[in-house]
Amino acid sequence: MSKKCMIITLPLWLLSFTTTAHTKQPTCDNIQTSITTYDLKTNKWAYTDKKDSKVGTLPASTFKIFNSLIALDRGTTNTQEVFKWDGTKRALPQWNQDLNLQTAFEVSAVWVHEILASRVTPSIYERYLKWSNYGNGKIHKHRNGNFWVYGNFKVTPTEQIQMLKALYKNELPFSKATIETVKSFMQNKEHPNISAKSGWLPDYNGTEIGWWVGWRMQNDSPLFFATRLRKPKNLENKDFLACRISLTLKHLDTLNP
Repeated sequence: MSKKCMIITLPLWLLSFTTTAHTKQPTCDNIQTSITTYDLKTNKWAYTDKKDSKVGTLPASTFKIFNSLIALDRGTTNTQEVFKWDGTKRALPQWNQDLNLQTAFEVSAVWVHEILASRVTPSIYERYLKWSNYGNGKIHKHRNGNFWVYGNFKVTPTEQIQMLKALYKNELPFSKATIETVKSFMQNKEHPNISAKSGWLPDYNGTEIGWWVGWRMQNDSPLFFATRLRKPKNLENKDFLACRISLTLKHLDTLNP
């Protein structure tokens, strides 16, 4: 008999904070915050917004977890390949250099992952996404093969966690070697007990969206999280991206003081 799952819905007042202990205080006012968590040890789901946890949006660069898995497992790249910068000045200076698969993951270089996407047919993507129960499968609308930032592909916070849980337990349809390599890419340098990937949509139908998904190890067991922040695109907040991490860390501490 399977273990009974416990569900907790948490009040949003728990998220009325703006700091992390070791950095300048980001201002996280006027941001819609949704944090979904799953504790593997206790089999417990918790939500700040249970309804939002079932709503899909483009996953942005969090999809680079799955894209790296497919590329490595299909043999369309390897960890030694160097992607030569073509000289085009792109949005972020850290993208304007030669990169390998790991450094492209770390700086979230869109152009490298568009190259990877060009090496995988839509039918292969559809097959792996279906096998993994990840997203709605609508990948045919895209820009330069990029369907995770442009188009109709959608992933919910709950689906993010289900994929991460399968990744952690080596239950995705990829080789163990591939899975372990991508897990190593996700290791957070500032927080060694966290494995994660961020994502950002500057304009999703007039809304700015920020993702941070992954897990934090505590007591030898993972606490999975999928954070999605939203604010109106025209409402400026220079700390918006920093809030993805600061809000998540503070929230995780409320669950496991």
